[in-house]
Amino acid sequence: MIVGLVACGKAKRPTPCAAQDLYTGSLFVMQKRYVQKHCATWAILSAKHGLLDPKQVVAPYDTTLAGMSKAARDTWASRVRNQLTARYPGGVFVVTAGALYCTCLAGLPHHEPLKGLSMGRRMQALQL
Repeated sequence: MIVGLVACGKAKRPTPCAAQDLYTGSLFVMQKRYVQKHCATWAILSAKHGLLDPKQVVAPYDTTLAGMSKAARDTWASRVRNQLTARYPGGVFVVTAGALYCTCLAGLPHHEPLKGLSMGRRMQALQL
């Protein structure tokens, strides 16, 4: 199964809602459209919650991976890796998230179509 993984975003709705609707930034919306078009299913990599099902209801939050210590990011990555292997055994992951989010994929089969691209180039690529 091909599973798309997108990163959460800073811009959020002010009240709890489905994760797929919580994040309102342009990059998130573009990532979501890309994985919905190219993958069998998709999920969200959340700095606070780990792996989120798009329909899971969550409240807005201000946690970022960049704001975490290396040890906390490593713990987050291990937790998400466990969530991914439990939810999608044998899955192959297509990840549009940035480098910090991709740390959770160590040892898992994955493809990063936007790897190494600047923010502007990422948004350009996602529009294709």
